[in-house]
Amino acid sequence: MTYGEMAGLIAAIAFLLLVVFAGIFLMRLVQTLKKVDETIAQTTKTLSNVTDDVDLIAIQAENLMAKSNVLLQTVNNKTRELDPVFKAAAELGTSVSKLNESTSNAASRFSGLTKNMGKATVAGGLFKRFRNKKKK
Repeated sequence: MTYGEMAGLIAAIAFLLLVVFAGIFLMRLVQTLKKVDETIAQTTKTLSNVTDDVDLIAIQAENLMAKSNVLLQTVNNKTRELDPVFKAAAELGTSVSKLNESTSNAASRFSGLTKNMGKATVAGGLFKRFRNKKKK
């Protein structure tokens, strides 16, 4: 075997090793790309599901807000309708308080009057006895 043949054999072996390593590298690269494709497909599916869920949640939130606004308007209307009732109750309370005060004042005056009448009655009774004793 000559030097040229040995150099050719070494070059052929080196080329064979290069092809084998390149094949292994390409097979791993293909496997990695398949995993990346699967990951991208799953991510796309997940994003699609999330988008659908977010759309549904947004629609439900919008409906809830609309119902809340209607409820709030109803409560505000009922509150406006009840305002006169509370005002009337407050005025009635004031009137009852004034009536109680007047009744208390009248009772105090009447009590004082009855005490004075009682004294006058006793004095009148004594005066009658005293007069009756003088006539006898």
